[in-house]
Amino acid sequence: LDGTVGSIAVPRVRWHGAWMDHLVLATEAITLADSTRDVSLEEAVDASTTLSLGSSTLGPLVHGDLSAWNLLRTPHGLALVDWEEARIAREPLFDLAHFVVCSCALVWRDKPQRALTLLTAPGSLGWRHLSALDLDPLSAPALLQNYLERTWTHTETSWEFRKALLHLVEPMLADVPHRGAGFATAGIQDERAAEARR
Repeated sequence: LDGTVGSIAVPRVRWHGAWMDHLVLATEAITLADSTRDVSLEEAVDASTTLSLGSSTLGPLVHGDLSAWNLLRTPHGLALVDWEEARIAREPLFDLAHFVVCSCALVWRDKPQRALTLLTAPGSLGWRHLSALDLDPLSAPALLQNYLERTWTHTETSWEFRKALLHLVEPMLADVPHRGAGFATAGIQDERAAEARR
């Protein structure tokens, strides 16, 4: 990534290799800013959009663990660390959904309904993010469902939250005619979304 993805700083890899059946990356140190300000939702949207737009050499990127604790403030802006779940893929809502779900469930101790609203309501963060990628914002519920089903057992601490959120999003898919999202999600086809398109 050559140190950046759009406006996000990424620690430069100094060495990589196998160690005890794991891929290890040694990166340059990051100088942190003196600010203790939390990462805002708007900054999370910007980071998600930047990743989804990707780089000219790699294409769309998914960090896989975009969360407040992996976005660090530096004197030059935000730096994104802990790339062990990263992949080159077009999964447009994955990183933003992960940030919102982790923040609501683990940081803010909020209800699943807030996460649903932030990601799928007209004019929401999720809608703005998908619009910036030239995707239909009405695809947000199907993309959120895909994220939740793929991360169902992600962590015990957020399992109940994810389960409740999935129960909230499923009726949305039955009630709203699905319009093609125009992307592939790493070879995984959601059978319910395919039925809705027929």
